[in-house]
Amino acid sequence: PGKIISIFKYVNRRAPIELFIKRRFDFILFTNYVALPSLRKTPYGVVVYDLSFLDCPEYLREKNLKYLTQFSPPSITEASLIVTISEFTKARLRHHFPNLKAKIVVTHIPPVTQKKTTKAVESIATGTLSSIKGKYILYVGTVEPRKNITKLVKAYSMLPKAIKGSY
Repeated sequence: PGKIISIFKYVNRRAPIELFIKRRFDFILFTNYVALPSLRKTPYGVVVYDLSFLDCPEYLREKNLKYLTQFSPPSITEASLIVTISEFTKARLRHHFPNLKAKIVVTHIPPVTQKKTTKAVESIATGTLSSIKGKYILYVGTVEPRKNITKLVKAYSMLPKAIKGSY
């Protein structure tokens, strides 16, 4: 699938979802900004975490900026549902796409109503991370200039030797 998607990207197109999924669905949720078009006109939703590619494009790598600028707007405007993680992003969606017809659902991470960690989340975390022995530092995010990973590495290098030696 990756090679097919790359070929379509090379010719500035999005590959139809039917190239990858033969079954019919009533609805498809794309979890990262860009939806693949459907030859069957299957309705879809898209998850939009932020609009940094529009609000502060100078902080994105050129390749990612080009991809998001080209393929996110049609994915967003043609979606029947948009899921986002904050009221701020919802407002930015309304600002950049004032004629949106899609319903926008805000689902905070973690959900605001969640009072304590569920057993399922606990088991995933402990099951996945318990196999790593010793102390560690975990960064989860994209490798983009806006994430300032250089400062994270610099901060680590400034830690006292005793602390650095234990990670």
